[in-house]
Amino acid sequence: ASADEQSVTVSRQIDDSNRISPTLALQSKDFSVEWERSLDDGNSVTTTVTPNQAIDIEWNDAAWTANVNLPIDDGIGGANVSIKRELNF
Repeated sequence: ASADEQSVTVSRQIDDSNRISPTLALQSKDFSVEWERSLDDGNSVTTTVTPNQAIDIEWNDAAWTANVNLPIDDGIGGANVSIKRELNF
């Protein structure tokens, strides 16, 4: 972390499948909240909400990873979506 922008994250494991982690940037006072939901077979969905900026979702399902970025800075805008698959040869 830079000396100009330190942040504090407090993580709480709510139950076996859910973890929530708010983060506060000490200088700018920006904050975000991350929610991670563990699914079967080691898969997961992680959602991060940064008010007045974006909602980010990452879904890991075995070799597949899907990412969605939804800007919310000027209202809800167009989503950016990417999907990738890990291949091992």
